Amino acid sequence: MRTLPPACAALLLFTALARPQDPLDALTPTQRLLIDNEYLRIVDDQIPPGVTEPMHRHKPGIVVNLAAYQTDDTTPDGKVVHQIRKVGDVSWAGAITHSVKNVGSTTSHAIRIDLKRAEPPPPPEPESLDSLKLSGITQKLIFENEYVRVIDDVIPVGVTEPMHHHPHGVVVYLTDNYVTEQIRPDGSTSRNTRKLNEASWAEPLTHSVKNIGTGTSHAIRVELKY
Repeated sequence: MRTLPPACAALLLFTALARPQDPLDALTPTQRLLIDNEYLRIVDDQIPPGVTEPMHRHKPGIVVNLAAYQTDDTTPDGKVVHQIRKVGDVSWAGAITHSVKNVGSTTSHAIRIDLKRAEPPPPPEPESLDSLKLSGITQKLIFENEYVRVIDDVIPVGVTEPMHHHPHGVVVYLTDNYVTEQIRPDGSTSRNTRKLNEASWAEPLTHSVKNIGTGTSHAIRVELKY
């Protein structure tokens, strides 16, 4: 098999790495990158009243709204869609190219989770420690499709969720002073302290969770199926 000389191979690699980013994929001035890995990109998006984000592109994914706000979304063909969002709304969003203007009186705030997988994955195997089956009192299904499962997790003070499993994904915390004790199958424990509107990547995990804080814990968990 014929191979390229090292100099040619290095040149091709440099060219690939130096290829400019499509402006539509770049972050706008109102967007802040939180996490970017092989599975997804998470953006914290806050638009002050009257400000318009320039035209940009999103892959399919989940949007978690952290404030009440109103926007006008404009697509490249000039079509305008008026959006009214509420605090805590969670929705699936298809791939889209648009500009967004905040037409309300309050700053918009949303966590956008853009997925990097183009094709649906094969259905996952049944999980004996499925969290919805074992923690149905505190966990509720919000949305599910072939890519993700989104769970609303609300734990009152002093309550412990039984041992359950989560695949990898994202957790968005909707309460301040979120404090829980994580208990692993081997009996080891750790303390999990989070802030309001914090978003984090979570590796696959089997645990039970006790709310040891002073208020009800509330989080949105987006589990990936790939």
